[in-house]
Amino acid sequence: MRAIQDRGVLVVGVDQNTRMFAAPNTQDQTLEGFDIDLARQVAAAIFGNPDAIRFEVIPPGRRLDVLGSTTSNGTVVAPTVDLVVDAVTITCDRWQKVDFSAAYFADSLSLLVPKNSTVKSLDDLAGEYVCASSNTTPERRIAESKAKLYRVSDRTDCLVALQQGRVAAAYTNRALLESLHEQDPELKVVVSTEKDERAAMAVPKGQTDFVRFLNGVLERLKSDGTWQKMYDTWFAKVLGNATAPVTTYQG
Repeated sequence: MRAIQDRGVLVVGVDQNTRMFAAPNTQDQTLEGFDIDLARQVAAAIFGNPDAIRFEVIPPGRRLDVLGSTTSNGTVVAPTVDLVVDAVTITCDRWQKVDFSAAYFADSLSLLVPKNSTVKSLDDLAGEYVCASSNTTPERRIAESKAKLYRVSDRTDCLVALQQGRVAAAYTNRALLESLHEQDPELKVVVSTEKDERAAMAVPKGQTDFVRFLNGVLERLKSDGTWQKMYDTWFAKVLGNATAPVTTYQG
């Protein structure tokens, strides 16, 4: 964290195409949404100023790459951001590459389909193309199913593919799908009842002190009601009432 403090600004990797999480507002095109508010809370906790922050827009498929990586020939690539706040799902595979804060959002993998579709689950799409962003949990789930994977680099490309009839469905977290559904009322979201996707802030591997700091910020946001206000502002109208995920820690 010393490097962040010395720099005087927090550099955060975010999306810019997902309403409710992170997207330009209609007035001045500045980014807004739950993830943006959360990142600003972290900046405020470090510097006492929520505007001491620089957002770097990252395609979903490269979210972890910007936190540092090692190439096939052993070359170490340094991180280009301090953390990523982009509804990154916690998985065992990702734990090998980056570190995570405690979960700040719980959601379910769901489907976006045409309004007249009778599809109820991914199992109903055997032999059909289903769209997902590259290097994501939905991509892996589709590959493990009997459906055919239609891979895109950006979530919004799934909406276009669905509208053009190139795929039978889009598959990702419900909140992300609802943001796409708002753009096309001729589609519908088929919701899973299992909230098995937990999103967290991701940081470069080995930054234990920073993870502890982020967890402290999350605990404060949950205990003082800020998390609930943020959720109610961005999600309650579409997703209904919810409370913050129960805090669990790795190890």
